[in-house]
Amino acid sequence: MIKKHSFSLLPFVREVKGSNGKLLAIYVRITVDGVRKEISTKCITDVNKWNPEKGRVIGNTEDARLQLNETIKSFEHRAREVYNRFIESSKLVTPDSIKNEVLGLDHKSHTLVEQFDRHVSKLDAQKGIDFAPGTVTNWKIIRRHLKEFLEKKYKRKDIPLKDLDVQFLIGWCQPRRCSRPVCDSNIIPIIIPTGNPISMCSAMTTDTCCSMMEGVCS
Repeated sequence: MIKKHSFSLLPFVREVKGSNGKLLAIYVRITVDGVRKEISTKCITDVNKWNPEKGRVIGNTEDARLQLNETIKSFEHRAREVYNRFIESSKLVTPDSIKNEVLGLDHKSHTLVEQFDRHVSKLDAQKGIDFAPGTVTNWKIIRRHLKEFLEKKYKRKDIPLKDLDVQFLIGWCQPRRCSRPVCDSNIIPIIIPTGNPISMCSAMTTDTCCSMMEGVCS
């Protein structure tokens, strides 16, 4: 059963600092179940050209007016589309989740290889201090294995964290990997931030994963 939510959008304005009340910045307010979140459209209009009742720009300069109003309508359309998509797919519907999807915040710099690169860089910086050189080397080997795995199975050089699922973890944890010095299947859950679907599989350790694949870890 699809859960119903109260949902509304409201274009509104705020005075631009330093404009002496002459300019207004345009926002769109997202409200879900009484909780509000705001999105900046990055648009500015003259204080005399804003119609608060319609949530639109008025005036005689048609090109500028149409461009600003089209931008507002675009934000509204995208927010509604995201809301409907989240409802249909039973995703968590909140003002934050809709805003992040509209702005693409959930998909910026959130990829698996990037996470690995960031983690390996931190280890490298502490090599010989907090981490043994061999540990850092093993992580670099695992990173290479990951890139090879992505190229072979997914024909890509990286993968968004949002696309990871249990099947990815099982594929990564094939028995042939378990003969390596560091069993790679333990590594994936460690570097993925909590909240990603695959982080729920962190309890699926090497032994569990390998037993699912009918393999034996050495």
